[in-house]
Amino acid sequence: MFKLNNQKLLNLIRYTPVVVVCLFIAITHVFLIQDNQDKAAFNLKTLKESLLTQQQDIIREQVYQVSKQLRITRSRTDNQLKEDARKQVHNVYHLIHNLYVRHSDKTEAEIKKIILNALNPLLFFHSQEQLFILDQQGKNLIKPAEFTDISQSGFTVHRQDTYFNLPHQGLGKSPEHLWHNSAETITYIRDFQPFQWTLGITKYKTNALKQMKSQMLEWFSNYEYGEGGYFFVLSPEGTLLAHHYNDFFGLDLTPGNHIGADLLADILEQTNSGGGYIRYQKPLTISGKTALEQIIYVKEVKGWNWIIGTGFYSKRFENYLSAKETQLTRYNNQGLMKLSLIAVVSTVLLILISLYVSHLIARRFNQFQQRIINDVNHLEQTKDQMEYMAHHDALTGLPNRILMIQKINQSIVAARQNNLLVAVMFVDLDNFKNVNDLYGHTLGDQLLKRLGHKFSAIMDEEGFVSRFGGDEFIFCFPGLRDAEEAKHKIRLIQQTLENPVIIEGKIISVGCSIGITMYPDDSTEAESLISKADAVLYKSKSHKKGEALFYDQSISQQIQFDLMIENGLHHALKSRQIYLLYQPQINTATGQIVGVEALARWNHETLGQIPPAKFIETAEKTGLIYELGLFVFKQACLDISPLSIHGEPVNISVNISPKQLLNPQLPEHLTNICFETGTEPQRITLEITENVLIDRLDEVMPLFGQLRELGFGISLDDFGTGYSSLNYLHHLPLTEIKIDRSFIHKLLENSQSEMLVKMIVRIGKFCNMSVVAEGVETEAQLNKLAAHHCDVVQGFYFSPPVLIGQLLSQYDISPDIPAG
Repeated sequence: MFKLNNQKLLNLIRYTPVVVVCLFIAITHVFLIQDNQDKAAFNLKTLKESLLTQQQDIIREQVYQVSKQLRITRSRTDNQLKEDARKQVHNVYHLIHNLYVRHSDKTEAEIKKIILNALNPLLFFHSQEQLFILDQQGKNLIKPAEFTDISQSGFTVHRQDTYFNLPHQGLGKSPEHLWHNSAETITYIRDFQPFQWTLGITKYKTNALKQMKSQMLEWFSNYEYGEGGYFFVLSPEGTLLAHHYNDFFGLDLTPGNHIGADLLADILEQTNSGGGYIRYQKPLTISGKTALEQIIYVKEVKGWNWIIGTGFYSKRFENYLSAKETQLTRYNNQGLMKLSLIAVVSTVLLILISLYVSHLIARRFNQFQQRIINDVNHLEQTKDQMEYMAHHDALTGLPNRILMIQKINQSIVAARQNNLLVAVMFVDLDNFKNVNDLYGHTLGDQLLKRLGHKFSAIMDEEGFVSRFGGDEFIFCFPGLRDAEEAKHKIRLIQQTLENPVIIEGKIISVGCSIGITMYPDDSTEAESLISKADAVLYKSKSHKKGEALFYDQSISQQIQFDLMIENGLHHALKSRQIYLLYQPQINTATGQIVGVEALARWNHETLGQIPPAKFIETAEKTGLIYELGLFVFKQACLDISPLSIHGEPVNISVNISPKQLLNPQLPEHLTNICFETGTEPQRITLEITENVLIDRLDEVMPLFGQLRELGFGISLDDFGTGYSSLNYLHHLPLTEIKIDRSFIHKLLENSQSEMLVKMIVRIGKFCNMSVVAEGVETEAQLNKLAAHHCDVVQGFYFSPPVLIGQLLSQYDISPDIPAG
């Protein structure tokens, strides 16, 4: 057995540092050489990919520009044929009209004969166009033998340069100017009313299109862009129609030849998808053993029955890449020479220093060796043990709150000196309580230990993670330059939890919510950073679990605002800070008010007016929504129950929260209120929003049946904005649907919105439901809704929501229905 005596230990002290330094420098040098070579290879690969991508973008843009030009050329040809046809028919019309006016003193038969004799030289039919005159029965008065009856064709009506669809019908029955445009012909007709004749001309596109295609193929044969860039044109069958060079697809392939079947199949696959790239080997020899890789982009041109494309050879970049590789190699060799020189000099200096220091240590070693070993070991062990217990969590072994605050303060001092940032992240495991409830606290503790190890593994030398308590962890990332680095750290934490943890055969998946504060923007003290991170974590979890949210001043203000609303809502119900406004609902047929919608408002004693959506959301979260809903329902009944207009009672619409619908006692409570206030349920409509019952529709359907049996009306609010509208019409006993205000806002601007409004009104009529439109703000909107037979409207055009006193003063409403 090898025994380490004092002399051997001294030798180790003298010479081991020298050996270690030499090995370290040698290993470092090897790694640097390998790293430089890897970087050079990566740079060359990246450069090649960049060049190829750039060239691919160029050829794709060229193809798109040329295909666009082809579509414009085709459109111009059609337009020119149309204009020629229109001018010719109008010239014939004016000639007939002048003859008719000049011989107006003669009989109709004589005038017709004069006109037909005068027109005889003008009427013709040949391979490019055909001029004709039809009487009321569609008979051609001077019909050539080749004329084909077109009276059964479909046409497009032309009124003041606007085209509309017209069903198939006889030509002599309409006084309009008619167009018929097909793939082969263009026909234009016009009626001559005195004799009810139809004048027309049919032009055949064949020659014009053939000439146009021939010109474009000639253009493709001569077109060239960039350095040797050119196009080819193929038919869908694979026939080469035009090309700048003959060898694009291989040896001796000229226009009129067919390309290979495999290449054609690849091209058709890309054109069917709207266009794409193809790589293939172009043979350079007859045997095909020598080939050159080519990249092309192809696209089908609609209406031309052509496939156009262009491409380039990837080999064209090899010379450039070869020169670049030589340059990079030379640069790397120069760098390696410098590194080698530095390594040699450093090695010599470190060896000399190590020998000198080792000699000094060895001289003192004999005197203090045993004493140092014993005393230091004992003290270090005791100190380490006590310090560890005082500053670390007993379960996970991570730093505890005390050590965490110390390290955060140290990180802040270092960041202040170096003008850097520190990120403190408060992490809470989502649904960890479910793990304890399902598997027990012992397994939950094992999960915390496992996660503590995983969190520690992602930390760098400066950062650290601690367990704050329960399922909460605090991360500190010092030395950050900007918020983007903090976001990268967030992703590391989230990625750590992406893979489930397996403990005792159980697969456990947990997520986390994160609140982040930054030094110095959010605070300059550790405890303040932790407190604010905790606050923003609370805000993040209340909005949506699994999110990461940075702290800002608005979040602090929002949290305070939410707490004030939550604490003041119960008091607001008792102190009548919550009051009701009423918006009138107008019958479109009579223009009279038929009902009102009750809307709750809250005037907070310090915050002022609270948005309804905000305090209703708070009421649902705190469980006060049911009490608030009954308060609004009862107050609306007390205010509106005694009112009538011209002897007819005013109806009431009241919004019902989905939380209320889940209470089986709701029908009983509403009925009791109606009895107390003397309000008939038939006057009350309960409004529900269509997107609140999707998941629990089966559960609340019996409750809706009870409400309808008691006489309450049921309205589906915001109809058309969700995807369950028609499903609700099928399942719920609705009496009314309410068109969402977004459709009314765009009613005059968007034909699609008008079509949807008209469709909703018709659905309501078909289902025997009243249709209400909300958000009416202009007279034009009102007139349009009335024209579509919408039953009831409401909006700022008539009145904003007002107090009950203002409602009585604005409308002829009298409190002549006694309550009770």
